[in-house]
Amino acid sequence: MMLCLSGIVSTAAATPADGSTLVPFSKPISATIWQQATALTGIDTGPRSASVREVIFFDPNCPMCARQWQQLRPYIDQVRIHWVPVAYIDGSGPDGTSARRAAAILEAKEPETALCFDEDHYDAQHQRGGYAPADHVTDALMADLRRNMSFMTKAGGLGTPTTLVAVQPGQQYVRAMGVIQGEKLSGLINALSSSSAP
Repeated sequence: MMLCLSGIVSTAAATPADGSTLVPFSKPISATIWQQATALTGIDTGPRSASVREVIFFDPNCPMCARQWQQLRPYIDQVRIHWVPVAYIDGSGPDGTSARRAAAILEAKEPETALCFDEDHYDAQHQRGGYAPADHVTDALMADLRRNMSFMTKAGGLGTPTTLVAVQPGQQYVRAMGVIQGEKLSGLINALSSSSAP
């Protein structure tokens, strides 16, 4: 059974030309994996005019995902991030609250606002997101969540959060697992922001 990743991914401020320095505990992924990941069902945050620079696989009930969100909160408007929900912490089927909470966020009138609410109001004591779960998950949404989960595994992710980074769009992409935080995160965001292209 996969678990939320509690490890800290170390990242240093560096030019985006050096992926191993920018995200040292990462593994390369192909441009094809990146393109397919950005097309998965999810929610986008950040500048609408910018291209996606990160894809983050998350479970709305995952404590480490909530921690990653809080670390990213000051930078959320700087880099375009595609948040891809998966459901495995509280059951992978349509009756689990991870799936029902993910479905509610995706079906919300403003999914980005719903995602923000879920993570900003995370209940650490009970390990559950703050957004109310849906009563029912449609077959179509359940298929999307299962596809997201399968793809995360295909990309080498062993748990949440799993982050894919476009170090050099069109040339270099990497995968990191665990929480990126503090000065290491600010170095990554600054590098991605400074090289961000519309």
